[in-house]
Amino acid sequence: MTNDLLENDLFTYSAREALINREEAIDRVDKNAEVSWKTDALIALDHVRRMQVTFTSHDVWRRLDEENIEKPHEESAMGAVFRQAARAQLIKKTGRYVPSQMAQCHRDVAEWTSQ
Repeated sequence: MTNDLLENDLFTYSAREALINREEAIDRVDKNAEVSWKTDALIALDHVRRMQVTFTSHDVWRRLDEENIEKPHEESAMGAVFRQAARAQLIKKTGRYVPSQMAQCHRDVAEWTSQ
């Protein structure tokens, strides 16, 4: 196997590259999401964080549904909302991942709490 093959091998994909790609994807959906939706999502997130000790993005989605707020074109825009709240030191990850509460999501999701 040549060095070229090793450098382009999917198995050599680094955690650093994954983080960079994730941040770029979050930036992209953040820029494309409607400002009004992001505002509504931040309000919903603030409500949830004040009402619950721990929460997930699914709790915020539920709150948006209760308020009859339509989902954005890219649902991954919620990641940008959580990132903004975390950078503002309103929330932080607990370090736990909990089973999803949404039928269409088949993975564990990060648990958060207020700072």
